[in-house]
Amino acid sequence: MKVIARSNDMRDLALLQVLTGDTMPATLSLCPARSAPDEGAFKALIGGCMRGEAPVCQVEEVAGKKLARREPEDIPAAFWEVNRKQPEGGSGGPLVDQRGYLIGVCSGINKDKSYFCHLEEVRSFLRSYGLE
Repeated sequence: MKVIARSNDMRDLALLQVLTGDTMPATLSLCPARSAPDEGAFKALIGGCMRGEAPVCQVEEVAGKKLARREPEDIPAAFWEVNRKQPEGGSGGPLVDQRGYLIGVCSGINKDKSYFCHLEEVRSFLRSYGLE
Protein backbone atom coordinates (compact mmCIF):
# COMPACT_ATOMS: atom_id res chain seq x y z
CA MET A 1 0.00 0.00 0.00
CA LYS A 2 1.27 3.47 -0.85
CA VAL A 3 -0.05 6.77 0.54
CA ILE A 4 -0.57 9.17 -2.36
CA ALA A 5 -1.90 12.17 -0.47
CA ARG A 6 -3.25 13.31 2.88
CA SER A 7 -5.28 16.23 4.09
CA ASN A 8 -5.25 18.12 7.36
CA ASP A 9 -6.59 16.78 10.66
CA MET A 10 -9.98 18.46 10.32
CA ARG A 11 -11.10 16.54 7.28
CA ASP A 12 -9.35 13.29 8.23
CA LEU A 13 -9.00 12.10 4.62
CA ALA A 14 -6.25 10.10 2.95
CA LEU A 15 -5.95 8.55 -0.47
CA LEU A 16 -4.29 5.15 -0.76
CA GLN A 17 -3.00 3.28 -3.78
CA VAL A 18 -3.18 -0.47 -3.27
CA LEU A 19 -0.75 -2.43 -5.44
CA THR A 20 -1.97 -5.96 -6.11
CA GLY A 21 -2.03 -8.58 -8.82
CA ASP A 22 -5.59 -9.51 -7.88
CA THR A 23 -8.62 -8.42 -9.86
CA MET A 24 -9.93 -5.32 -8.14
CA PRO A 25 -13.58 -5.27 -7.01
CA ALA A 26 -16.00 -2.69 -8.34
CA THR A 27 -15.56 0.88 -7.13
CA LEU A 28 -18.01 3.52 -5.98
CA SER A 29 -18.55 6.55 -8.18
CA LEU A 30 -18.39 9.98 -6.60
CA CYS A 31 -21.78 11.65 -6.63
CA PRO A 32 -22.03 14.40 -9.28
CA ALA A 33 -22.13 17.79 -7.51
CA ARG A 34 -25.47 18.71 -9.08
CA SER A 35 -27.01 15.44 -7.86
CA ALA A 36 -25.96 15.66 -4.20
CA PRO A 37 -28.67 15.21 -1.56
CA ASP A 38 -30.26 18.42 -0.35
CA GLU A 39 -29.86 19.79 3.16
CA GLY A 40 -32.72 17.80 4.71
CA ALA A 41 -32.72 14.37 6.36
CA PHE A 42 -32.42 11.23 4.23
CA LYS A 43 -31.48 7.56 4.46
CA ALA A 44 -28.06 6.33 3.31
CA LEU A 45 -25.99 3.17 3.35
CA ILE A 46 -22.93 3.04 5.61
CA GLY A 47 -20.17 0.49 5.18
CA GLY A 48 -17.23 -0.42 7.36
CA CYS A 49 -15.29 -3.05 9.25
CA MET A 50 -16.85 -2.45 12.64
CA ARG A 51 -14.82 -3.71 15.58
CA GLY A 52 -12.27 -5.31 13.21
CA GLU A 53 -14.77 -7.81 11.81
CA ALA A 54 -15.72 -8.50 8.18
CA PRO A 55 -17.20 -5.51 6.33
CA VAL A 56 -20.88 -4.81 6.98
CA CYS A 57 -23.39 -2.37 5.53
CA GLN A 58 -26.36 -0.79 7.26
CA VAL A 59 -28.95 1.84 6.42
CA GLU A 60 -28.86 4.92 8.67
CA GLU A 61 -30.71 8.21 8.93
CA VAL A 62 -28.57 11.19 7.91
CA ALA A 63 -29.72 14.31 9.79
CA GLY A 64 -28.17 16.64 7.23
CA LYS A 65 -25.16 18.80 6.51
CA LYS A 66 -23.31 20.38 9.46
CA LEU A 67 -20.32 22.71 9.69
CA ALA A 68 -17.65 21.93 12.28
CA ARG A 69 -14.37 23.48 13.44
CA ARG A 70 -11.45 21.85 15.21
CA GLU A 71 -8.74 23.67 17.19
CA PRO A 72 -6.27 25.16 16.40
CA GLU A 73 -7.58 25.57 12.84
CA ASP A 74 -10.57 27.88 12.69
CA ILE A 75 -11.66 27.05 9.14
CA PRO A 76 -15.03 25.24 9.05
CA ALA A 77 -15.44 21.94 7.24
CA ALA A 78 -18.71 20.37 6.05
CA PHE A 79 -19.86 17.01 7.41
CA TRP A 80 -22.92 14.80 7.14
CA GLU A 81 -24.31 14.11 10.62
CA VAL A 82 -25.73 10.62 11.18
CA ASN A 83 -28.25 10.14 13.98
CA ARG A 84 -26.42 7.23 15.61
CA LYS A 85 -22.92 6.63 16.90
CA GLN A 86 -21.14 4.07 14.73
CA PRO A 87 -19.20 1.23 16.36
CA GLU A 88 -15.41 1.50 16.45
CA GLY A 89 -13.71 0.58 13.18
CA GLY A 90 -16.03 2.51 10.87
CA SER A 91 -13.61 5.35 10.19
CA GLY A 92 -12.84 5.63 6.49
CA GLY A 93 -15.98 3.75 5.51
CA PRO A 94 -18.27 5.08 2.77
CA LEU A 95 -21.59 6.92 3.01
CA VAL A 96 -23.59 5.90 -0.07
CA ASP A 97 -26.83 7.46 -1.32
CA GLN A 98 -29.79 5.46 -2.60
CA ARG A 99 -28.46 5.62 -6.19
CA GLY A 100 -25.14 4.01 -5.21
CA TYR A 101 -23.03 7.20 -5.27
CA LEU A 102 -20.35 7.95 -2.69
CA ILE A 103 -21.44 11.11 -0.83
CA GLY A 104 -19.14 10.99 2.21
CA VAL A 105 -16.42 9.23 4.20
CA CYS A 106 -16.69 8.33 7.90
CA SER A 107 -14.51 10.73 9.84
CA GLY A 108 -15.47 10.47 13.51
CA ILE A 109 -17.98 10.25 16.31
CA ASN A 110 -19.13 12.62 19.02
CA LYS A 111 -21.46 11.56 21.84
CA ASP A 112 -24.35 9.75 20.14
CA LYS A 113 -23.73 10.90 16.54
CA SER A 114 -21.39 9.99 13.67
CA TYR A 115 -19.82 12.38 11.18
CA PHE A 116 -18.92 11.78 7.56
CA CYS A 117 -16.82 14.17 5.47
CA HIS A 118 -19.29 15.87 3.15
CA LEU A 119 -19.15 15.37 -0.61
CA GLU A 120 -17.88 18.98 -0.97
CA GLU A 121 -14.88 18.18 1.25
CA VAL A 122 -14.11 14.94 -0.62
CA ARG A 123 -14.24 16.78 -3.97
CA SER A 124 -12.06 19.60 -2.66
CA PHE A 125 -9.52 17.08 -1.33
CA LEU A 126 -9.32 15.23 -4.65
CA ARG A 127 -9.14 18.48 -6.61
CA SER A 128 -6.23 19.71 -4.46
CA TYR A 129 -4.19 16.73 -5.70
CA GLY A 130 -5.37 16.97 -9.31
CA LEU A 131 -7.48 13.81 -9.02
CA GLU A 132 -11.00 14.99 -9.81
